Amino acid sequence: MYAWVSMKLLAVVVNYRSSQFLTSCLASLGEAGVERVSVVDNFSDERERELVREAVAASDVPVTLSLLDSNAGFGPGVNRAVEALGAAPEDLIWIVNPDAEVSNEAARSLVAVFDDDRADLVSPLILTGARERPVVWFAGGEIQRRSGRTQHLHLAEDSAGLSGLHDVSFVTGAAPLIRASAFAELGGFREDLFLYWEDADLSDRATALGLRLAVDLDAVVWHAVGGSGDSHGKSAVYYRYMQRNRMLVASGWSSRWNLLLRGGAVETLKLLARPLKERRGRREKFAAGFGGLREGFRLAGSRRSS
Repeated sequence: MYAWVSMKLLAVVVNYRSSQFLTSCLASLGEAGVERVSVVDNFSDERERELVREAVAASDVPVTLSLLDSNAGFGPGVNRAVEALGAAPEDLIWIVNPDAEVSNEAARSLVAVFDDDRADLVSPLILTGARERPVVWFAGGEIQRRSGRTQHLHLAEDSAGLSGLHDVSFVTGAAPLIRASAFAELGGFREDLFLYWEDADLSDRATALGLRLAVDLDAVVWHAVGGSGDSHGKSAVYYRYMQRNRMLVASGWSSRWNLLLRGGAVETLKLLARPLKERRGRREKFAAGFGGLREGFRLAGSRRSS
């Protein structure tokens, strides 16, 4: 716990088939000085649930465990976890993926940003790849409204030379830190998306409220990207919700027709073509992406007409 600041550092973790990473994640949060963690387990099966209970029981940091009867998705999971925290308005909430590992140095750097009121929503530098030669997964991001995409800056590059606090328009949901009062002001994550694009939506709404978004390149977090995903590339679920939710979120920036036929058409086609490069399940994954695009286009139209 950080005695040199008034706010408490708390954390939330949403688990879904990621119990093999959860012990290391919780251990790293404890070593980073997190005072309390709220874990939500989106139900998958009884064996996974038992492994989650074991990971929580073995944790040195106090953990509140919430067991959901179904897979509610990422956004609702985070919202339930935050509710279970009972955080004070001035407390800091670290939203951490279960397949991420944080550090004391990263925590101190991120907390100092809030101690000096330099940002309202901040992400650390997130590295992935081989441990001995990691590469950048997130070093800041930008929302590109016309094309309907989010860009990860310095993606797959070496992190050497990256430092400082930088303003951004997009903060990934993998390990962001936010004050509890700001999370409440935003109303938490949007819950109708289930999976993917919640962070883009939250970033856009935060900007609209005048909140400052930033990336702290001096705070480094490790992320086993895809650690809780399909072992044979991206899953059909990924392709469905990436297309569906991009249409739902980004159509609020321009229009669904722009995403389909004009400025966003190239990105739409790239997403449609990506499953065809998979080693397995190409037909199923393409169908899922195409179905997600159709569903998102329909829902975006219904929302505008209502």
